[in-house]
Amino acid sequence: MESTTQNPATQPYQHLIDNGYEFQLGDYINRGWEIFKKDPGPFIGYTLLMMVIMVVAAFTIIGIFFVAGPLVGGFYIYANKVANDEPRSFSDFFEGFAFTGQLAISMLVTAVLVFIGYLLLFIPGIYLGVAYGFTIPLIVLGGMDFWSAMETSRKVITKNWFWFFLFGIVVGIIAAVGEIALIIGIFVTMPIAMCIQYAAFEGIMGSAASHSYENKIDEIGTIDEIDDTQGGI
Repeated sequence: MESTTQNPATQPYQHLIDNGYEFQLGDYINRGWEIFKKDPGPFIGYTLLMMVIMVVAAFTIIGIFFVAGPLVGGFYIYANKVANDEPRSFSDFFEGFAFTGQLAISMLVTAVLVFIGYLLLFIPGIYLGVAYGFTIPLIVLGGMDFWSAMETSRKVITKNWFWFFLFGIVVGIIAAVGEIALIIGIFVTMPIAMCIQYAAFEGIMGSAASHSYENKIDEIGTIDEIDDTQGGI
């Protein structure tokens, strides 16, 4: 039996690793759609902005690693607030940049491991590409370091890997529908697809992750308050 008990941040998810869980594809799609419908304007606007930033960042070799993770992480943070009917503003999308270091490292390490996996008869690369799917939300919502997030994601997703593989195909088709119908439509279908991805994370890992995120934000807020106090002395 695999264990992650050496890291307190991973303990809320240990029962999923030990006992497994039911994968509810239809529920995640419906839930994602409901989340999107609550706040479609900001979701669409941010997706457009996110894609522009990523295109610009892609012109540098390393730049994409420093913006893609925080931008996607910000989407998860905002979707989490929408899902829980919490007060929010457009600036919340950029809270992912508070985790830039861990997200950048996770993306770089994931890219290297997946590439090596593809070199090893291709199948290991596909496995890891799917298995690391919860890494970003586990960092920004679960408050984990990059390796704990990657390993927790891998162990949890492995319990239902083939369902996640199918889920990735379905989500990819949903995202691509807008491009097939009309290129501008992708700015609607892509955020819907991302909300569905959030819904899967929420449905499987969400309650523990939301609690960890709230604790992390409180911790960051406390540090900021201390810094402000010291700055005023």
